[in-house]
Amino acid sequence: MQPGDLNYPSFAMNFRRNNRRRNIITFKRTVTHVGIHDVTYVVKGIAPNGVSMVIEPEILRFEKAGQKLSYKITFT
Repeated sequence: MQPGDLNYPSFAMNFRRNNRRRNIITFKRTVTHVGIHDVTYVVKGIAPNGVSMVIEPEILRFEKAGQKLSYKITFT
């Protein structure tokens, strides 16, 4: 298991400078809804300067308590 595999709401990465290859780091997170039914959450984040961030999907719609949904964040 890598440190990025832990299901924490925060992310840490180390981009190497002067690397000829493009740095691409993707994290996956799974969220379990424990509240009332029919709730929508928007996944947001702030990328560090010089880093692009893509979140997929940006919206998680939970229909019932106990439901699990996942999202991915890719940093380049």
